[in-house]
Amino acid sequence: MLYLVRHGQTYWNAALKMQGRVDIPLNDVGREQAAKAGALLAGVHLDAVYASPFSRTVETAKIVLGGRDLPIIRKGLLVEQAYGLSEGLPREVAQAPGGPMEGYGKDPANFKPDIGGESFEELRERAQRVISEILIPAEKTYENTLVVAHGALFCSVYSVLLGLETKDFWKPKLENGGIGRLRLEKGKLVVLPGLPQEPA
Repeated sequence: MLYLVRHGQTYWNAALKMQGRVDIPLNDVGREQAAKAGALLAGVHLDAVYASPFSRTVETAKIVLGGRDLPIIRKGLLVEQAYGLSEGLPREVAQAPGGPMEGYGKDPANFKPDIGGESFEELRERAQRVISEILIPAEKTYENTLVVAHGALFCSVYSVLLGLETKDFWKPKLENGGIGRLRLEKGKLVVLPGLPQEPA
């Protein structure tokens, strides 16, 4: 089984800023969310842990692991979608009509990235690599694997697996500290219901 955990809330999540590739740490709410995810997974014997190399994902992984002595394998493929010059902007400014990330949240099918940003098509290509190079090999090798990464990256993985169009990109979204599950069946990854999440 693959357990996908989105990192806990960061200071920029709380401030509604475009985060992307900027390495912003967890805040106290985010640490609580990670601890709740850890409590839900406390009874699961984990064999391997993969994480995006950012501090918010690595700290979330450490909190979820609790006292379990497992190395965290950092993978650059798991980083968040790049927002280019829009990173650090307030969300309402970046995504406003005429803004540099107009349509990002409400009309992803027509979204064009800011300078230096990553399009949904490019993110989907990377998600396909995440599936083929990380998730399927891990599922073939280990009984239970923890993967800690980011909201848009996980949305893209789900979009690929579920065959969703770009307009529906945000429908299978994990909240901060949320847990999703995947399982390999007949050579293909299948999306299973996620674990229940209490409000932070």
